[in-house]
Amino acid sequence: MRTSGAFVLGAIIGAVVMWLWGREMETYVEETAGKVLDRGGDALRRAEEFLQDTKAHVTEALRTG
Repeated sequence: MRTSGAFVLGAIIGAVVMWLWGREMETYVEETAGKVLDRGGDALRRAEEFLQDTKAHVTEALRTG
């Protein structure tokens, strides 16, 4: 009985929080996700440039050898 009462109370509090601050939380999550994805894209571009440079060096070394 006590556990089910705590669950119902938690569900009610969660619903109230979403009703009051849901829009702000959604905006925050979208902005944060956008920043993370931008940083991930930058890292992928840097990795691609590194691989291209490495490929050029290996190709040059193979031609020289």
